[in-house]
Amino acid sequence: IQEEGDLLPGLAYGAALLLAGLATGCVFPASAGALLASGSHAADAAGSIEAADHAGAAAAALLAAVLFIPAFGLTSTALILSALQALSLALGSRVPRNA
Repeated sequence: IQEEGDLLPGLAYGAALLLAGLATGCVFPASAGALLASGSHAADAAGSIEAADHAGAAAAALLAAVLFIPAFGLTSTALILSALQALSLALGSRVPRNA
């Protein structure tokens, strides 16, 4: 049960999760566009993106649980993973569409 003063941190974490989900949703179309522009078939592009997403999620979960949270704490780990997600979004949006 949360106290009244504890609502703001919960809202902040909720907003961070929402932003991470939105960023992830933006990376998928950018990646798909890059793969399709390079000549990949739609099914191959979708499969590659889905596989990379699951591999990245597994690696992030393992690294967060085993390395980052014990070394840096929960808040710093969330910031580190947010920065990595922002980097992924920035790199994905820079891929030329007509390659």
